[in-house]
Amino acid sequence: MGAAGLYWRHGLGIYLRRHLLLLVIGLAHFALLWHGDIIASYAQVALLLPLWLRRSPSCTALTLWAVGLGLLYFIPTFWAALAMNWSAPRYGFSPQFEEHQSYLSILRERLHDLPSDSLLGYPYDIQSLAGGLLFAGFFLLYFLLGAAMQKSGLLARPQQHQVALRRLAFWGLGLGVPLGVLLAWMNAQTAAPYTYLSESVRMVGGLLMALGYIGLFGLISLGRSARRLLPLAYSGRMAMSNYIAQSLVMTTLFYPYTFGLYGHVGAAGAVAFALAFGVLQVALSRLYLAHFPRGPLETLVRWAVYGRS
Repeated sequence: MGAAGLYWRHGLGIYLRRHLLLLVIGLAHFALLWHGDIIASYAQVALLLPLWLRRSPSCTALTLWAVGLGLLYFIPTFWAALAMNWSAPRYGFSPQFEEHQSYLSILRERLHDLPSDSLLGYPYDIQSLAGGLLFAGFFLLYFLLGAAMQKSGLLARPQQHQVALRRLAFWGLGLGVPLGVLLAWMNAQTAAPYTYLSESVRMVGGLLMALGYIGLFGLISLGRSARRLLPLAYSGRMAMSNYIAQSLVMTTLFYPYTFGLYGHVGAAGAVAFALAFGVLQVALSRLYLAHFPRGPLETLVRWAVYGRS
């Protein structure tokens, strides 16, 4: 939604400047802190969005494009997973560390992986390029749905879209929660096909949950409980700063060059810690914004894009 709004308010020049800067920040985040960066992937796909927005398409057209891209991702990915060898072991995406491995050693590995771990990938072969394009198509789906919502005023004027918000909340959470339970079960399976079956469930379930949250929070904003959402708004105004802070804190705790907790904390403990740290960030965001207009990284990006803080 934000990307589409930026394009329609400020035009292509500002739009490209912002997302090229985000690409640089994301690549630096990947190389210096964490291999799972999402900012660079966001920026790469955002650079494709003006191809759809420049003719100001209707909300219906944007939504149909999004549905088509979703099917284009899901059907071949699901079919390929079922065709895999069920007796083969599951492939792991997590990095493997040596005990007390140094930061410089891990940094060298990430720099080596940087071209191939970008969203579109480095086309060593047709298979890797095709996989990267499939993921790019699914990421673009989010941008197209966001553009449709931005154009409709779904959250800017929620009082005019109460029926749509109720449907999003009902169907998004009603389908997304069971898929989340299914994903938890799949993540405990060891056969090779579950590597990509779980990714498909994660992507589709994540999208449905996101739509459900949009409907839920949109409806809450209409009622007397709306003020209770303000703490979340504070953390949202510092989204990038909070995201990078999470990487900094978590790698400090879990990576082998510092406290080395990686592999020593179970799933329940890791989820509990992540939730607790997220709640702490909400409180810290409110405290920070009582003294400054926006987060530190948000200030940097605003200065670089608009020439003012």
